Amino acid sequence: MIIVSGSDINMGYCIYYKKTDEDLRFDNEEHIIPAGLGGIKKLEKGTVSDEANAKFSKEELVILRNSFIGLNRMNNGPGKRGSLNIKKVKNPIMRVIRQDPNHSPIEFVLGFIFAGRSVFIPQLTTFMDYNSISYHYLASNINVTSVDNLQIELNEKLIQFLEDKKKEFKLVHMPFKTDKHFIHIGLYQGRWYAATSFKRLNLNIFAGDMLPILYELKEKSKDKKALPQPKFIDESVSEFKDEINTDAIKLYFLYLKTAFNALSFFKGAKYVCNDIFDEIRESIINVNNTDKFIQSNKDLDDPEIKTYVKKFPDKAHYVIICARSNRLNAYVSFYGEKPAIIELTNKYQDEDFIDGLICDWENRKESRLENY
Repeated sequence: MIIVSGSDINMGYCIYYKKTDEDLRFDNEEHIIPAGLGGIKKLEKGTVSDEANAKFSKEELVILRNSFIGLNRMNNGPGKRGSLNIKKVKNPIMRVIRQDPNHSPIEFVLGFIFAGRSVFIPQLTTFMDYNSISYHYLASNINVTSVDNLQIELNEKLIQFLEDKKKEFKLVHMPFKTDKHFIHIGLYQGRWYAATSFKRLNLNIFAGDMLPILYELKEKSKDKKALPQPKFIDESVSEFKDEINTDAIKLYFLYLKTAFNALSFFKGAKYVCNDIFDEIRESIINVNNTDKFIQSNKDLDDPEIKTYVKKFPDKAHYVIICARSNRLNAYVSFYGEKPAIIELTNKYQDEDFIDGLICDWENRKESRLENY
């Protein structure tokens, strides 16, 4: 039974909450394939409410950061909101990256992973040993026009930061075991980050030890020849560690939502408001019991779909919906991994069909299945 009319859909009717714009806002548009994975096409404005979109965004952020999909995103790309432009990375996951000591003079470095490569932020690396401090400025591979300017500008900003009583910064987790004692402080996009091998970090004590050295460097900066030379490191020999979120319920949420969005795109918003989709709709909006829609039956692994998939670009995302024998199944894959097979309904009554959307995020293209 369809519970809304065409006019209701046009004025704004959320396919997830099944409510009109009298109760919700419809200022934004919902991407079919998540924008954070490079998705391009969107559902028409008025199809998904801003309230649902905001709730989905929070769940997606967790998945795109703490799951194997997130690892694929870091190792392959794209970056934030689907961009491959490193300058658009505003709030990356900062981490301690370990360098091969046989290839790099500094073993542990502050940075982040972008499209499969390590990116080191401008930073001061300091090592403590027997009441002495050794330090280096790290020449970054981003936003550096002059090595001398890097040291002078970062030194000045470090003085201001360490003199500030608040010292607002984010402590980056140190996942590696080491007998070295270090404190690294870096700056990226106006935010300060720090990492240490000590169990606790007291920047007030560190400031007392480091500020006299920074003042001395400031004086030396008047004569650039007196400045210590920055260290350059090979970013190709790096290692990082991640904690993977194995919560399948949250992970499957992303597959189900992508499939439901695609069904709305193929068949229309009015169609997906049918009562037969209420159960899967509620699981998506509540991020609950999402695993019950995932099919494990190998007989559902359709050979026709396999034939299509072979033609897709390498590491492309795709969602294919196939209707046969009263079953409406979706095949959703990110980065070309084995697809999740989702039963949207087993009460399908219309004609058989197959349709799909393929996202070639590397080349910023999305195509319908008919093009393959």
